[in-house]
Amino acid sequence: MSVYSLPCGDTDYDTYKVTLESVAYEYTLRYNGYDDSFLCYWGASGSDPVVSFKLTTGRNLLTLYSYMTDIPKGWLFVLDTMSENGRITHDEFGQDSRFQLIYITSDDTDIS
Repeated sequence: MSVYSLPCGDTDYDTYKVTLESVAYEYTLRYNGYDDSFLCYWGASGSDPVVSFKLTTGRNLLTLYSYMTDIPKGWLFVLDTMSENGRITHDEFGQDSRFQLIYITSDDTDIS
């Protein structure tokens, strides 16, 4: 099992490219000021996103999409480094912030 901190929270709307388990992906994070939340649009690199979801703490964000081919087979979480399941905020979301976007590879993992 490997754990990666993914880029996030740089701006209110930004697209990132990552390679996870030898597959290239793109994801866009968009801040929604109306309810102080972030939306994520995810798909294979160079293609349109195939899924979108609101970022929340306390669960694997990819579970509902595990049957799809353009979705990583590991686990994607928003980690709250100060509490168990806090609410993600604009000012506290980023790689070196309270809330971080974490990916755990699918090899030898036993997380449900």
